[in-house]
Order: sequence, then structure tokens, then C-alpha cells
Amino acid sequence: MHKDFQGILIPEEIWELQDLSIQDRVILSGIKYLSSLEADGNCCESNESISKFFSLSTRVIQRSLSKLKKLGYIEQISFDGRTRSLKYKEVR
Repeated sequence: MHKDFQGILIPEEIWELQDLSIQDRVILSGIKYLSSLEADGNCCESNESISKFFSLSTRVIQRSLSKLKKLGYIEQISFDGRTRSLKYKEVR
């Protein structure tokens, strides 16, 4: 867990996204939170790290990240086979 972590707030703009499951909304909110911790605004974590953060299997994380990318809520900046660099895209 990250230092000073107190939980994840699901912002109203994410909560109201009807094309996402509650699990996808939590993951998107988590990506937004993790992105806010980095100077470049990108979330740079391995699949394993993300799955541990959310206490979900890596397969569940992979499916959700694919869905979030397809729907345009996140952008994958890079992926080296282990670590992803994801950018949260502001929800309109």
C-alpha cells in the first residue's frame, strides 16, 4: 500500500458512468488516484502491483484495463510486458 493511503473516493463523474461495472469504477478511481501521485500524471505499475493494490486477480485487472482503454477512460502510454504506464483521461 502507498504511504499515507486513506482510501479511494469514487468521484461523481466516475460514479455516474453507466457503461462501467462498480468494479470498473473502483479500478478507474484507483488509476486516477495512482496517477495523481506521479509528477507526470501517469500511473506506472505492474499488473501484479495493480492486482495487489485492489486485491483482485491479474486477469480481472487486465480485463478491466482493456475495457477502460477501449472506452477511452484511460490511455496506455507504454507497456514493456511487465509494467504499464497509464494516463487517466478526464471524464466529461
